[in-house]
Amino acid sequence: MLRVFYKSAFFKSLAHCQRHLEYLDKQGPLFDGKHEVSLHQAREAAEQFADAPKWWFVYSLDRDDQQRLQVDRGYFQDLMEAQKALWAKAYNIPPDRLHICASFHDVAHHPHIHVVLHGETASDGFIVQRKGQTLGEAFCRCRETVKSAITNEIYREDTQHLKVEKNEQRKNMNQELGKILLEIGRSSHPVSDKMQIALSALAAELAKIPGKHQYGYLPPETKLRVDDLLREIVAQDRQINRLFTIYEQTQAKLVQYEYVGKKETLAKKMAEWEKAFYHPPKGGDTRRHNLIIQAAEAMGDMQHERKMGAGETSEHNKKKQRAEERDAYRAKSATAATRNMLYLIASTTRDDMLRSWGLLPKQIGHAKFKRKHIHKRTIEERGKEQDIGR
Repeated sequence: MLRVFYKSAFFKSLAHCQRHLEYLDKQGPLFDGKHEVSLHQAREAAEQFADAPKWWFVYSLDRDDQQRLQVDRGYFQDLMEAQKALWAKAYNIPPDRLHICASFHDVAHHPHIHVVLHGETASDGFIVQRKGQTLGEAFCRCRETVKSAITNEIYREDTQHLKVEKNEQRKNMNQELGKILLEIGRSSHPVSDKMQIALSALAAELAKIPGKHQYGYLPPETKLRVDDLLREIVAQDRQINRLFTIYEQTQAKLVQYEYVGKKETLAKKMAEWEKAFYHPPKGGDTRRHNLIIQAAEAMGDMQHERKMGAGETSEHNKKKQRAEERDAYRAKSATAATRNMLYLIASTTRDDMLRSWGLLPKQIGHAKFKRKHIHKRTIEERGKEQDIGR
């Protein structure tokens, strides 16, 4: 198991930062990667950009691992040179405005590195603490990004044997997921009345809410209703429950690979993962929640059509036509709409698992930019060809 320690926080004042730099310099010479940094240079940069938030972190590993993997000051200099742009982005600092220095302390039982970093403006390194978040939760992404990057690099050779084990698990998991999706896609797949009633109640609630009916735009109480409905779906549907169990077990293994092997650490990380699955934070994965909303709206449309009967208004016909143009799939019954929702929830969960094992590319939102870039390049090339033709 990996035995590493990582801690980070911000300096409460410039004086606090200056004192810390003095302490670090006494313990070991400062560096910013390949280059040495004097205490005067580090203090001068901190004073020059006094308004910029200043952060520190310490990364420590076990003495046995440090000796076996030959992680010394020179190793950390190379590592810092390679990763400091990534560290800057994690702390919300533009890499071109990054000021960073570190000191390696080769103490008896836990050799470690101290790092101080800051930008040049008041917005560089500013972490937003959203309503309802603790400072620790808001800062979690910074910590985990840097800790994972350093740990994955240091223990790269140690984790080679894990890749062989993961490949076998991938194969078995793919076969199991295929069977589950095949079962859910069948018309004989059971759909509970309770689930349909809950979707119908959600549809009635959505009909009263103006604006965009997507998870991120809904009132908090409606979001909680969608969260609870997803939890009920996972609990009630046998195949979805099997799929979720596989996903949960897979995630637990990935957490064990990356973090210290303590039961309390694993339990905490898994609790955070489960909370994000059912109640995603702003910017989190809301695909499954939006599928539930879409299924509820489809059911609401069917109920409205039955009420309107033959005397539909032209306005309703227009809305119906727009909905049909927007949605490729139009369910013919409440059962079919619910079954389609279950299949899509299972499919997105399956895709997430495959991405976690590296079998599918991560969703990073670059597709549109890439298409535009290719299109622009093609136009330019076409213009050159026309010029040549002339």
